[in-house]
Amino acid sequence: MKKVLSLCMILVLLFSLVACGETETPADSSNNGAQTLGPAGTVSGYRDISSLPGMMDFSHALLNACAEEGENLLLSPLSVNIALSMAANGAEGETLEQMKTFLADGREMEAWNGLLMGYVQKLMERKNSRLHMANAVLSKEGNVTLTDTFSETLRTKYGAQIASRPFNEETLHLLNDWVNTNTDGMIPSLLDRFDEETVLLLVNVLLLEAVWEYPRTEKSLSDGIFTAADGSRQDVTMMSSSNYVFYQWQQAIGTGLSLQDGYSMVVILPEEGKTPEEVLAQMSSAELNKGLDNPKRAQVTVELPKFSMEYETDLKDVLTALGLQKAFEGGDFSPMGSSEDGPLALQKVIHKTALELDEKGIKAAGLTADLVCGSGMPPTEKREVILDRPFAFMILGTGNVPIFAGIVNSIDQ
Repeated sequence: MKKVLSLCMILVLLFSLVACGETETPADSSNNGAQTLGPAGTVSGYRDISSLPGMMDFSHALLNACAEEGENLLLSPLSVNIALSMAANGAEGETLEQMKTFLADGREMEAWNGLLMGYVQKLMERKNSRLHMANAVLSKEGNVTLTDTFSETLRTKYGAQIASRPFNEETLHLLNDWVNTNTDGMIPSLLDRFDEETVLLLVNVLLLEAVWEYPRTEKSLSDGIFTAADGSRQDVTMMSSSNYVFYQWQQAIGTGLSLQDGYSMVVILPEEGKTPEEVLAQMSSAELNKGLDNPKRAQVTVELPKFSMEYETDLKDVLTALGLQKAFEGGDFSPMGSSEDGPLALQKVIHKTALELDEKGIKAAGLTADLVCGSGMPPTEKREVILDRPFAFMILGTGNVPIFAGIVNSIDQ
């Protein structure tokens, strides 16, 4: 049976350096049969975290900064935060202060590590869905010496595999195999080659598989037309469903589609004549959250197209514009590592994502309390959310934390 919702994301930070030094190459170890880059750490002992303060602000800013009129967009705000937080554990001075403000809502990194990984660990323990995380640190053999403190923090706080290898074809093949394995083949490779300037990679992978609370049946499917941002008419398969959750903002309406284990998909449909990019830019994160926290009870008919997406970008310019100037312009990453010839410099932030959404489930139906109707008589007001034109969406974990977010402007069948 096909997955109803399968999302995958990779984010890699590339550091450049002209340097030489010495560092040992650790041997591989097994990781439940998966391809490994090096010995893996263990994430454990975190307290139960049900939300992440500041993540909606972070996600909203990132989504707006990356949005381009008429273009599809798929981001994982949670993964972006994890990868950059790993790097922040190796920063200090003004570089660290900017990263704490942007990533951790101003908190110290030790506290943020606990919140961030505690939240992820709670989601990974769910029984009817699958959130898989893999982190890795790969340094160029003979160029970088990582500090013991940084290596230990990423092993114990983020469960990262840490390895030092020559950046040759063999290592490139190993890296791409590791990516392919940890994304279940949704993203088959990360790099075509190693840039000469690149000496260190910090990599985060998130893979989410979730099923609808109420799987769609063949009777709920129908042929439909999606009018893309450029005005073209695209043949799609529509999935019909109904619920009792209706969101309303000043220039948009929406609904929540319940997934098992506390996940949900929120869709945001702009009013006629407005684009998703315009609506999100004019809506503050506080307004977005207020709408999500105060749904209206109505009988909502929903039509959502089946679709898949792939996306790739370098987030360097976006992150610089959002306040991480020091990280890319003479940043201080001395607590991360050292060399005889110069400091580490953040070079690129490569972001790859993939999504598949259809009608089938892979596990038995469960109950999601967030989006089910309460007791009493059903509401009499009727509403429709027909997603046959461009819309925005978020895949939320508990506490309205965006794990994935995007904009659908066109659908390729």
